[in-house]
This record gives sequence, structure tokens and C-alpha cells, in this order.
Amino acid sequence: MTETTLLTDPKHTRGDLQMIRQAIRHDWDIPEQLMAVLPKIAGAMAVSNKESPSTRLKAIETILKMKAQNDSAEESSKPKEHRHTHSLELGPVTVENLAEHKRRLLEELGT
Repeated sequence: MTETTLLTDPKHTRGDLQMIRQAIRHDWDIPEQLMAVLPKIAGAMAVSNKESPSTRLKAIETILKMKAQNDSAEESSKPKEHRHTHSLELGPVTVENLAEHKRRLLEELGT
């Protein structure tokens, strides 16, 4: 099946969408030529009055799955940010001496 026949035969759109969703779900290697046209075709199906309501919903769902997979791939290719965190050892604090403990900490910090 080529990109010119996929999703263009009105008798097979439901099956074609199902195959595309399966390919996305199982992370199959989809040819770039097909990936370039799939969102456009699925988008046209989603807004077409000629398609049944269920096919239109499946087209929208397919577009959302494609976007999620694309976003996931972009996120995993980004370098990870390193966040620097600092901690201050306070020691044990009890309810009875909380106010006193806060005063002492503020004095130690010089405020």
C-alpha cells in the first residue's frame, strides 16, 4: 500500500486508520513519505462531512496519537537539564520547640 492509496479509498478508511494506529502504538518504522502526508489526510478526514462520525473521531484520535508520539520522540532527544539543589541539615524538630528552633536557625543564618 502506498501513500497514494492509504486513506483515500472510502471503503477502507476505517481499516487504514486502524493499521496506522497499530503502527503508532507498536512504534513501527513508518516511511517518511507516509509520515509527511498522514496528518494532512487524517485531518481532512476529521473535518469531512462525507465520513461517518466514528471515522471522524478515529481520525482525530490518530492525529493526537501521532502528536503524542512525536512529542515523546522530541522530548527524549533533548539533553537532560541538571537542576542544582541545596539542602540544609536542620536536625530533629519537635512541636514543643519549633518557635525556639526557628529563632536559632535565623540567628545562625544571620538574619
